[in-house]
Amino acid sequence: MPLDLAPEVFIPAAALGELFRRRTLLGSANCLPVGFQKGGFPEGRFLGGPHTAEAVVVESNGGRSVRAVRWRQKRMNIGGLNTGLAAAQLKQLFGIEEIFKRRGLVVSQYERPKKLLFDLSEHEFPVDLFKEMHSTSFRRTVATVANAPDVCSALSVAKAVGITEDEALANLERAIQLRMIVVSQDTYHPARQVGFGATLEWYVAGVCTNDLGSIAYWGVEVENLSGDYDVVVVRDTQVGYIECKSGRSSNITRQEVESFLDREELLAPQFSVFLADGMSQERAAQFANYALESSREYEIEIPGVMEHGGTLEAENYDDFVWIIPINAFFVGVQGHPLKSTLRRIYQFLTTVCDRSVRVENRAAKNRFGLKHDG
Repeated sequence: MPLDLAPEVFIPAAALGELFRRRTLLGSANCLPVGFQKGGFPEGRFLGGPHTAEAVVVESNGGRSVRAVRWRQKRMNIGGLNTGLAAAQLKQLFGIEEIFKRRGLVVSQYERPKKLLFDLSEHEFPVDLFKEMHSTSFRRTVATVANAPDVCSALSVAKAVGITEDEALANLERAIQLRMIVVSQDTYHPARQVGFGATLEWYVAGVCTNDLGSIAYWGVEVENLSGDYDVVVVRDTQVGYIECKSGRSSNITRQEVESFLDREELLAPQFSVFLADGMSQERAAQFANYALESSREYEIEIPGVMEHGGTLEAENYDDFVWIIPINAFFVGVQGHPLKSTLRRIYQFLTTVCDRSVRVENRAAKNRFGLKHDG
């Protein structure tokens, strides 16, 4: 059964699954659309382009599931739903170009596969690589080799990461199998001379997509702006920005924190995260201090109700430092999995920030016949 998508549009995996369900292809089984999207994620959004997913029914744990296996250039109407129109509407809401257009900015390019350490297939999600990236020591091992100015030995990697030589060798062997690192005469160098930054961005975007139910884009470059937005996420209808740092903590300067604050101010997201991968929370707190020392002034006003002015302030928690009023989180990822760290931030946003103060129009309530006691 071919499923046809409009040209160059993104469709969330959940929406694609719903389309399959409407054709009673699955019944109560789960829909498992896989691959074929620009970001390379198994869920989240699908790139239509000039292509179309063709689905086949496969057996999975005794039940039926759907796997998208190839693309064709067609359009389709399913149960009265125009997939092209639905996809275009979703793109208008959640497409990365549209997110920035609404802020008066123009995206020049994003998610460039050549910046990754590995070949990102257009037809298959690298499941094994993604799972391996869950390990902080594995990420730090690959980052050490990829960011090094020269070749590395297993011993030098072990010292840099803070693990045993045997652990380093195990990580290096796995990275070689995944074609991220190359070995020659007991020395190691990256498969591509691109550094580790974009690969970490891809992984963080994948975690946001697959584990946190968000839409995520990585490596977003904007016209007339130096640097890029490492990861931009859409959480419900909120836009978030994540800055990913993978190098040595000693190399993260005040200027890099200033640049993060500049990009945050320009995008004006509902929340932002300065993520220091493989670094302690104490180091992340130091980066938060750089933000406080920037002496940026903010004024908040509710016309006719209140005014408040001041500089950035910090609240320290077990897992992160929260900077207000800009709703920025500074977090180190060392003792806990990266996805658990981001999940804690999402939980904080939900329970602390998401519920807005309710405002009621009492005059309108009276027009509806509000009954007063007595």
